[in-house]
Amino acid sequence: MEKILACIMVGIMLLSSFSILVQRGISTPVITKRTYTSDADFDEGILIGVEHETVHDQLQLSREVQTFPYLWVPNEDDTVSKIDASTGRELARYRTGPEGFDGEPSRTTVDLRGSCWVANRYAGTVVKIGLYESNEYIDRNGNGLIDTSKDIDGDGDIDPDEILPWGQDECVLFEIVLIPGSEGTYAPGEFPGPYAHDWGYPGPRSIAVDANNNVWVGTWGSMKFYYIDGSSGSILKIIDVSQWNHHAYGAVIDSRGIIWSSGHQFGDILRLDTTTDPPTISQVYVGHFVYGLGLDYQGHLFASGWTDRKLTKINITANPPIIEWTLYKPEMRASRGVICTSDNDVWVANSDSGTVTRYDNEGNLKATIYVGNQPTGVGVDAYGKVWVTNLGDEYIKRIDPATNTIDLTKRIVGSGGHYTYSDFTGIVIRTITTKSGTWTVIFDSEENDTPWGRVSWSSFEPKGTAITVKVRSSNDKLSWSQWEDVTNGSPFVETPPGRYLQIEVTLKITSEDIWRYTPWITPILYDLTVETAIIQQPTEPYIEPPIVLPRYPIMGEDYKILITVVNPTDSAKSVTLTLTESDWAKGYDDEGNPNQQVQTQTKEIEAGGRQTFEFSYRHTWRWLKPLESMMSGPPAMSRWDIAWYIIGLLGYRVPVITEIRLLSELLIADELGLPSYTYNYKVSSNINSISADISVRVTVPYYKLTGFLVYLTNSYVGLKFTGIGILGVLAGAAGWAFLAGAAIMQAVLLASAATVFETAIGTPDLNYTEIAKPEPITITELEDLPESTIKRMAQDSLALLVDLRALTTTLQRYEGARRANDLVWMLGQCQAARIYTEKVIDDLNQLNASISNFLDEMESVNIVFDESDIQAMKDWIANNGLPEIEVEVLRRLGMSEEDILRLDDLLLQIPESVLINYGEGLTIFGDLTSIFKNQLLSLMADEEEIKSKFVEAEVNCNPSTLNLKSEGQWITAYIELPESYNVGDINVSSIWLNYTIPANLKPTAIGDYDNDTIPDLMVKFDRAKVIQCILDNINMTELLRKRFMAVTLTVTGYLNDGTPFKGSTTIRVRMPMPKMAIQKYSNSTSFFFSKYFCGLFPL
Repeated sequence: MEKILACIMVGIMLLSSFSILVQRGISTPVITKRTYTSDADFDEGILIGVEHETVHDQLQLSREVQTFPYLWVPNEDDTVSKIDASTGRELARYRTGPEGFDGEPSRTTVDLRGSCWVANRYAGTVVKIGLYESNEYIDRNGNGLIDTSKDIDGDGDIDPDEILPWGQDECVLFEIVLIPGSEGTYAPGEFPGPYAHDWGYPGPRSIAVDANNNVWVGTWGSMKFYYIDGSSGSILKIIDVSQWNHHAYGAVIDSRGIIWSSGHQFGDILRLDTTTDPPTISQVYVGHFVYGLGLDYQGHLFASGWTDRKLTKINITANPPIIEWTLYKPEMRASRGVICTSDNDVWVANSDSGTVTRYDNEGNLKATIYVGNQPTGVGVDAYGKVWVTNLGDEYIKRIDPATNTIDLTKRIVGSGGHYTYSDFTGIVIRTITTKSGTWTVIFDSEENDTPWGRVSWSSFEPKGTAITVKVRSSNDKLSWSQWEDVTNGSPFVETPPGRYLQIEVTLKITSEDIWRYTPWITPILYDLTVETAIIQQPTEPYIEPPIVLPRYPIMGEDYKILITVVNPTDSAKSVTLTLTESDWAKGYDDEGNPNQQVQTQTKEIEAGGRQTFEFSYRHTWRWLKPLESMMSGPPAMSRWDIAWYIIGLLGYRVPVITEIRLLSELLIADELGLPSYTYNYKVSSNINSISADISVRVTVPYYKLTGFLVYLTNSYVGLKFTGIGILGVLAGAAGWAFLAGAAIMQAVLLASAATVFETAIGTPDLNYTEIAKPEPITITELEDLPESTIKRMAQDSLALLVDLRALTTTLQRYEGARRANDLVWMLGQCQAARIYTEKVIDDLNQLNASISNFLDEMESVNIVFDESDIQAMKDWIANNGLPEIEVEVLRRLGMSEEDILRLDDLLLQIPESVLINYGEGLTIFGDLTSIFKNQLLSLMADEEEIKSKFVEAEVNCNPSTLNLKSEGQWITAYIELPESYNVGDINVSSIWLNYTIPANLKPTAIGDYDNDTIPDLMVKFDRAKVIQCILDNINMTELLRKRFMAVTLTVTGYLNDGTPFKGSTTIRVRMPMPKMAIQKYSNSTSFFFSKYFCGLFPL
């Protein structure tokens, strides 16, 4: 079996809400079962797009693009070759019809199990070829072997005698005939004919696999789309597209299940939305010949223009789609296949010039690679390399994107050339159509006709992700039953007895937002257990799966663990249960020494009876005991006392200081979308047959968490840098500017620990009907300093502080709206918090970069901090106090004289080991970025949950195209509700546009603006305010370049009975401004802040 190694960092995930492993007392282990849980266990199967290197002993999605390590190349001799992507060796070659039938196989695509689908454009058929390595075959002749093509002599080429006749290769699974009037599915060799022998009719040319592993095939002449069952080959439905006059020529399927089909010389791209029944169909006209199509990882479709030498980029996340640009590309001579690599670069095969051209995502040419005679198709393999297939010769070639050079050339001898430009590697289905990975394993029960029981598994599946499991059985691993979708822990329904059980586990991202914006989120499989149906009743006492109440405990609140013990014996038993809490973050006593919390109970259980043991817990961050009050109310200690403790903790109790393990372990998003921490318990007993491990996830409300995070961040960063100015003097650094910059930066960060702390720990803000705005902090002395790395670092620190304050306020208002059950403002504040979280992530990345630059400069002038320097700094402070410049800055920032004196003592507490490590830098910022990314995911999950409670309204605006220099009075919106609601019940005073512009109470009217017989409510918004909102939220330089942009406006409000509604519409905005004005806007420094003044949501 083949296994792809997938190694990439994914977000650290803890266990699901609670996971329990229970050992029952059974006298004889007669139940045949197997649990897969370790790296070695998982390696027994095939891993595609999943890995266990980032976190061991569990499976998570790989961050790298992944597919099976094979290419499926159609040949002009009516065959398809399977190529090893790592070596280029030809492994097998399969006929696609009877010898001499002239099928002209062209489009090939690969499904989720690695099998190939090929369209014979001249014969009018589609053929499925199973991947042997995935056990995709049928032992039709019952000889106990799989008769299939293979490289018998091992020379890397398939000779004619190594190709089996049509109908005899047991990896060629079935043939689907698409000739109108003769449609049907046949075993290879059973179709009596005749074939079409027609280039145009029916002419299957568009072929793509969907997220259900079924296949869509579009035809040129008969203008139909066939939906084919991926397992059986049955035709499930037929969609006639003749009324759109669409002649399908190539197809891809995006992450929303929408088919995009090229229309050849007719210049159209068909949009077929398969998520509706019947499918919704529309067209996009691009103004040139449309040949090949390619999808990037950002929601764009690229179309090549054949002899028109054009390339078009389309935003397909918009509905209707938006053509972003069409570029004339003289080097694209007879352009055909298009593919995008994971960096979102676009690769195009150009037949007449014999080249592959590489463009960035905006169409700028990056490389031209000569590849030979008539290249047609391009594809990306499992290793990220780009392959090209040539029609004018028998060669396929591999390009290394790192060097833009050919690193492997392979001739497929006797093939006659290759005509294809579809997904012949399977990269699109696995990384764009779906974001999924699979683990497939075969369990051997060692006995024929074993009755199967169930498969159960432990997993972590955050919102927007899923894990699914399929099984099938066999006695010989040659003939398999049909796949059955199974439910966790439930008995099988359709799977027959057999010696072997094949299990296929799929981990996937189901939310496009997660897939596109937070790709570090992944479902996790912790373990999987397969059991036969042979059951023996336990003969010793055992425990049932423990229960945690409430299921999702909150930090600072009580929860219970309920454990029920069953006594199946014929005599009474005295049972003692002991729960021992264990973790590296266990409790500390008053002196800071670690301890364990142990609870013990004893109960008498009569024969055949049961008893429930109840254990109660209440958790704060007991391992940061002095900070406990920060979670529940005003601090019992002064902020400086707390800071002292943090210094000691970071210096002595955390194994690796720069990793800040306490943060990365603590702030993990769970399925509730809240930060959390997992507490672990071990169950032991006086009864040997009873033991268990229990994990309980305790969640933390954001409004409590943020104050701790802001305070700890600022305190730590400030303390890390305190004394740099002094050390600079001691080490002979240059000048007053350097010293002043260091003093100001450390003062800003330390003072922020006081100012932010006071606001962050407050109660939820019940004045939530306003979006928080950033409040810039300006320090004149800082701006007057000459430019330097430390000045840049100080400025970036201020920017982070500004956005942390805005985020804190927003989260408090979000919590206030939640307590008031105001869904409209819950949604508004949640969306605002999401935007501010993204900004904080950007700030942290920028600050980390400026810190790195500063450290490089310090090292370049040989300023090295060692223990003697630190001690000298402490001696200087002990004798002289803080430098006057630092004292003055602290005063200006509002710090009291008492606190300034305390600061002297605080600096003396800095441990010698806590300063700068040139090799590691300040990696705390990388860790904090991950934390906020998890917070971003949580906010997105909350947002989706809130949105689900809204009535979806339809909104239209007039004008639909807005001139931003116009001087009209109103923007008019027409609100339409679903049939079960009455627009007359809308409370006009509750209506807002993008949470920033209220609707005018008059005039309003009820009518039928769009003449669809459904009444709508007309309301008006102040045009000047709407235009200002748009200007504050768009990239003006981009608008000036394009002159037109699409802008989304969202309307929210309530019905009189309190039911919330929302709806969005897209308008076009136009700015008739001369190019000379671009400079004015491109130099604006207030642009990014102004984005957050109005709307805060995607316009």
